[in-house]
Amino acid sequence: MEKNIYQKLIMLTLAGFSIYFYSQSVKLGRQVTKLEEACGEKCKTALIEFPITGLSEIADKFELDKAKLKQCLDEAKFTSKVNSNYDDARKLNISGTPANYLFNKNTGLGVFAPGSYPYEILVTSIKKLRDSNAKEGDIAFESDDKKVKLVVEKFPNLPVVGDDDHKMGNPDADIVLIEYSDLECPYCAKFHQTGSMLTKVDNVLWIYRHFPLRQAHPEAQKMAEAAECAADQKGPEMFWKMAEEFYANQKE
Repeated sequence: MEKNIYQKLIMLTLAGFSIYFYSQSVKLGRQVTKLEEACGEKCKTALIEFPITGLSEIADKFELDKAKLKQCLDEAKFTSKVNSNYDDARKLNISGTPANYLFNKNTGLGVFAPGSYPYEILVTSIKKLRDSNAKEGDIAFESDDKKVKLVVEKFPNLPVVGDDDHKMGNPDADIVLIEYSDLECPYCAKFHQTGSMLTKVDNVLWIYRHFPLRQAHPEAQKMAEAAECAADQKGPEMFWKMAEEFYANQKE
């Protein structure tokens, strides 16, 4: 008899604990639900992690949908585009960034300026390219002190400007700047200001193409893809805003 009583007491105790813990879990669940409702989307996006330093803050600044941005990166939506730019650069024997082609689209004559060339040198080259008497082999710019010599030539293997390219400036400009660049490159960050000046002051159409130096800059590939994803969300201008933000974090 006593054994049955003890068994009943144990069962009642266990049942009491079960009821207590169940009630507490229900209570906690209600509290979590209330917190989620109060917090809204911020709670949902707070746990999203990006493989790029500072991307979360940039996304907040431009009010990008972080979930869509993460999905775009995870699905590698623009990996093929970035890789296509990269492959084109390799076919042109480009090895560093920024790699810049300035050419007159009416004559086909241009100069190749590899590196973060200052504004003054490029403006002098542009004047030469606009000269109706310019021809292949002419010197567009030369300086013994700066160890620079830019020669007028043609670039038959340079991919033509297409609808998929990122453009800034006058689409009808006679002079086109095609830059193969890396969003994690400090020298590219420096040149970015020069490119902007050329579009605003010298009526140049600026084309940006990707050439992430993957071994030297481990985040460059994903930066390029993130900029493409952001532009996909909010339009072409967002690409340039993303580039400026990424470059603002670079140090020489």
